Amino acid sequence: MKIGEFARKFDARIDTIRYYIDNGMILPEKLHSQYRFDDKCVEDMTLIKELKQMRFKITEIKKILSFKRLTNLIDKTNLEYYAQFFNEKKEDLIEEKKEIEKAIKAVDEKITEIETVKKTLKTKIGIPLQFFNLLYCPRCQKNLKLYNAIVDGNSIYNGELHCDCGYLALIQDGIIIDHNIGESYKKVMEVNKYSPEAYLEQTDTLFISFTQKSFQWVIKRLDLESLNNQIIMEIGTGNGMVMTNVIKEIAKSNYFIATDNSLEQLKRTKSLMEKNGIGQNSIFIASNYNEIPLKWGSVDIVLDIFGTTNQVFHQEEFLFEHIKPYLKQAGTLFGTYIYLKPSSSQFKPNFRKYRKYFMLEAIKTSLNDFEIEDASTFGFTTSRGDLINVLGEGSKIHQWACQAKKL
Repeated sequence: MKIGEFARKFDARIDTIRYYIDNGMILPEKLHSQYRFDDKCVEDMTLIKELKQMRFKITEIKKILSFKRLTNLIDKTNLEYYAQFFNEKKEDLIEEKKEIEKAIKAVDEKITEIETVKKTLKTKIGIPLQFFNLLYCPRCQKNLKLYNAIVDGNSIYNGELHCDCGYLALIQDGIIIDHNIGESYKKVMEVNKYSPEAYLEQTDTLFISFTQKSFQWVIKRLDLESLNNQIIMEIGTGNGMVMTNVIKEIAKSNYFIATDNSLEQLKRTKSLMEKNGIGQNSIFIASNYNEIPLKWGSVDIVLDIFGTTNQVFHQEEFLFEHIKPYLKQAGTLFGTYIYLKPSSSQFKPNFRKYRKYFMLEAIKTSLNDFEIEDASTFGFTTSRGDLINVLGEGSKIHQWACQAKKL
């Protein structure tokens, strides 16, 4: 029979059959540039499949086939030597089985450990009562008044926040919600749309690794373990990637304010924090970034980890003017930003109007009320990741990170 028929007979790929031929495991006759497979080839291939099922390695199979061909197994001595191959393999498999059983036991123990931890982790996050004196009207900067509050322990979980000027916000399930906030914005950079697990499935890992470079740069300069009695505010918390990394490391004397203009995203992130038993010192605020109900000059550190980059698609402005009032004098902004070079990037037609927000000099100029204390660039990637709908193929994406002090 020909090679195609022979391969089908054993449910094998033609490339696999050729590999066996090249390694002398099958010895078909070659006539007019075509192989012809006879009963001996069928016998050899049948034995190969049996041996592979027994977990013999290719080198072992070649040795078995060679011995069988040399001796034809015609006497007792040959058969004893032949049986030795299988006895040794059996011993190897018994040892392998023991190692596999050990590994399974270790895996089971780890699963049990994780399940035990999961049962002890769940917590409930509300607005700490001691934080209430920092809730101010974003329009007139007066203290907000609390009505119809539901308080459990030292936290507020439901209620209404009113200002004499007419401003209104709600507290629902421990989240402060500006009454003007609508449905979740459509995110152009999809990092805020998905859970971390779903984001990993949706996004090129090269892009994820690239953006992690600037984030890790920020983390090193934050010196999280040394922070005490600080108020940290993140702009555009999204799926909580930054928040979870920070809040696990900081002392409980610090507050972490998570802000986003997507209520649904904040709900998911808060739920994730509660399930993992972290974030008791966090405050969730769903609002537009120009109407965060917080006292001006109360924040020590602002984290703008691609928050501005995402927001320019909706407000067509940098967020620095909105961020600045909340920072204390000499407060610190840590930011990471995507930028592009005109010579090596191409916006798709519907997004060309946003080009100016992705020029490094424009980003730096908009920070004119800050003193840049440290900054770095991180090369480029051609993986478009979250910007696949914005940029043409082959575009080079750069990023810049900075540590800046409010003047």
